[in-house]
Amino acid sequence: MKRRALITMACALALVACSDSNGQGPDDQPEVQRDLTENQDNWEALGISDYTFTFTRTCFCPIELFRPAEVVVRDDVIESVTYVDDGQPVDPGIFPSYQTIDELFEMIADAIERGAVTLDVSYDPDLHYPTDGYIDISEMIADEEQGFTATDLVPFATARQ
Repeated sequence: MKRRALITMACALALVACSDSNGQGPDDQPEVQRDLTENQDNWEALGISDYTFTFTRTCFCPIELFRPAEVVVRDDVIESVTYVDDGQPVDPGIFPSYQTIDELFEMIADAIERGAVTLDVSYDPDLHYPTDGYIDISEMIADEEQGFTATDLVPFATARQ
């Protein structure tokens, strides 16, 4: 009897884990695409290519990626990444795990193109960059979900000359 109850509970938890979250799924893609296009166009119109921001990732990945890091971008290329908590530079081996704002837009566009089952993104109302997001490409693939936060963006230059 206990075994049957445990199996029933495990099945119920699995169903909850695989259900669609409050985020936007495939049926909402026109709205998600519209939000992406509008915010990306507004971001690009600002001409910000040199900036710093705090980035945090959530995923089934090395624990180091969960630590908030300050990302410095110059000419749309990451110049440096340091951990916020202790000011130490990020290990060069995981340096490619960080993205510029343009690369975050590309990641969101890729998720739309791939038909993500869950895509929930928020944008900064003034600078129009993605401030947080959660992407689940497939309910059938375990541990491929990922999330991010990008906060405290400070432009070094407000427009390209």
